[in-house]
Amino acid sequence: MITSGLVITLGTDAALAAQAIAQIGARAEFTPGQRNDRWLPVAMEARDDAASRDLHDWLQALPGVEFVDVVSVNFEEPDLIVGDSGQPSMQGIIGGLPGPAGIIPALPASSFND
Repeated sequence: MITSGLVITLGTDAALAAQAIAQIGARAEFTPGQRNDRWLPVAMEARDDAASRDLHDWLQALPGVEFVDVVSVNFEEPDLIVGDSGQPSMQGIIGGLPGPAGIIPALPASSFND
């Protein structure tokens, strides 16, 4: 499954823009967000690359749609995301400090500050 975040630029004709929004909302593959002037955010789900391209082309051909921007794409299935993959502790990541993460041990002070 491919999930894409899109921003659709609607045309200036209000009737065509409204018709495009209605057609997008009628399809299960799309979840439209709240319109902001001429821009409509949309989440799109497709089974594979070919279906994603077909849906993008369908959107682009809709009367009332001027342009379709792809702003994000997620190719991962939810069951493929590892919750705890044995990542090293934060202590090992933050400068390799021996104490708890984020606590910097006392540094030696110079005697030139007298």
